[in-house]
Amino acid sequence: MDIKKALNRSFFAGEASPSPHQWIQSFLAFIFIGLTCLLLGGCGRSLPSQTLSTEEAPVSSEEPQAGSAPQVYYDGALQISSPGISNATGLYAFGDGLLVLSGTETTTLTLLSEDGLTSTASVTLPFLLDPEDSSLRLGEGYLSYFDPTEQETVVLDASGHQVSHIPAPEGLQGVPILSGDRNCLYYCTSDGIRVWDLETGLRRRIKEMAAPGQHLTGLALRDTVLACATDSATSLLSTENGRLLYEASGEVKLSGEKGRYCLSTPLGLGETLLCGEEGGAPQLFLPEDAAGRCYFLPSRAGAVTHARREENRLDYYDLRTGRRISTLVLSANLVPMDVADTPSGALYLLAELSDIHSCILLRWEVGPENALAVQDETNYLTPWQTADHPDTAAWTQCSAYASQLRGKYGISILIGEDAARVQPWDYSLEPETQPGILLWELQSLEKRLSRFPASILLQTASHFSSLNLCIVRSVTGTAESGNPKPAAGTQFLDGTDAYVVITAGKYGEQALYHELFHAMETHIFTNSSALDQWSKLNPQEFFYTYGVSDTADYPETWLMGEYRAFLDTYAMTFPKEDRSRIFEAAMEPGNKETFQPWMMQRKLKTICLGIREAYGLSESPETYPWEQYLDFSLAYKEEVQ
Repeated sequence: MDIKKALNRSFFAGEASPSPHQWIQSFLAFIFIGLTCLLLGGCGRSLPSQTLSTEEAPVSSEEPQAGSAPQVYYDGALQISSPGISNATGLYAFGDGLLVLSGTETTTLTLLSEDGLTSTASVTLPFLLDPEDSSLRLGEGYLSYFDPTEQETVVLDASGHQVSHIPAPEGLQGVPILSGDRNCLYYCTSDGIRVWDLETGLRRRIKEMAAPGQHLTGLALRDTVLACATDSATSLLSTENGRLLYEASGEVKLSGEKGRYCLSTPLGLGETLLCGEEGGAPQLFLPEDAAGRCYFLPSRAGAVTHARREENRLDYYDLRTGRRISTLVLSANLVPMDVADTPSGALYLLAELSDIHSCILLRWEVGPENALAVQDETNYLTPWQTADHPDTAAWTQCSAYASQLRGKYGISILIGEDAARVQPWDYSLEPETQPGILLWELQSLEKRLSRFPASILLQTASHFSSLNLCIVRSVTGTAESGNPKPAAGTQFLDGTDAYVVITAGKYGEQALYHELFHAMETHIFTNSSALDQWSKLNPQEFFYTYGVSDTADYPETWLMGEYRAFLDTYAMTFPKEDRSRIFEAAMEPGNKETFQPWMMQRKLKTICLGIREAYGLSESPETYPWEQYLDFSLAYKEEVQ
């Protein structure tokens, strides 16, 4: 198949919807040329102030008694029940009710009726079944899973009764996966991928392959695509003939239901990156806060995201319109664990009380007119750009935005190919080419840079011929560096030009504060003596490893408790990394306890005093973001005569 033509026909030419088989080919052709772009950071969008139609406080974590009537909140838009289950791990819609997985060493499958959420059946398995186990499949009135103790695939009906069991194929590696019609069993052996036709008993090899650790991780798109992982990569293969449809390093997840699909990776925009419907153009989903987890709900074309920064919040998005239409704020000790979408249209959330490990089920009405609805006109979907169909207008908008930020803050903002044109010897930079992602990153960057007084950025830039802030897709260590691993950011000099590089995505904010402080130190050391005796702030017996020695012999008390002196072992490598980690953590919310130990407080105070002295802020009456965890204020207060 000609990949470019397939993309043009299926996604952009406006033809009639293709057949499922044609769509699968076209979609996976799209994956082939575009999926590596997803191993990147991504994000969310700035959000207009939300308007709840009720003034109720965050939902209480007080647990209802098992079997009691549900507690009702927000005029019935939320109901909370306790099924009396501890150590829950997963939640699924199953039959006419719900299936809850629970247990720490064994697994209990509890079937709940949707009416009253009472238990109708319970099955205990003599092993721990991971909710993410690829052998766990739920179909019309049945579920199947692989039992490693008995070495067989078990099929249960909607009442929890065993209806069949299939012995493990000879030479099995990993777990087998049963097809949706229960007629075929797919599995890996040491020399390939095979299928067992359970009706005829015939077995055939779909694809010959031999790679370390190969095992099946998924079956999707109406059972036409298999995902096979090895120690180093994931392959998507046709179940018909074993044709390689896509291969990428790391883990890639592909799923779909009722003509809708989503594509997930372990990095990037939470978990879900791409979504769409058959015959339509793929869309990037950029939720308001992609640093948290994302639950994709293909049956209703929706998604729930969980963000836990200033508040423990869940947002529901309608992926047909791209709008956020409902928000739910929970109390701090309620931990969301899973989401299920039942045939009745109800959305259920499984949460756990973190202190007692008891689960709670929340029925959440996410309609646009109930008491939890929000008025948000932002579209959180953005088109996926291909090389054949560049979005020129979006690129022009991004370039203009970057120029605007340069004029506002006095530093160059480089995007696209320009951001990776100059590369350091120890890291390889991959440019970000999606204007939707770059636009969000530029919006986020403006908010983050606005936390600094303009004088800090301007004075920092004055030490170099230019100070360039680069937004890229990935930063990966080179073989020459001896550490070929990904990083959230880096900084380096090219002659007298300075470059601060950050990856687009959920680690971009941390990377910005960390790498920018490296550049700020040039100005601090030039104009202040505060950091000159830095080593004296450490425990007397401590010496930085400078990337060579092991930190295993250092006392654990240096990383926790009353005598904590470092954020982590990385902070023990170089003095500059110690200081940048402290500045990074000081800029972020939720780190008050981190800076309570006296040595951490002393280090933070030293950095803050150095910044004030070097940048002429000693007599400023303002308290700056990096000073938020000091146990006393450095803000200058003029004495009253």
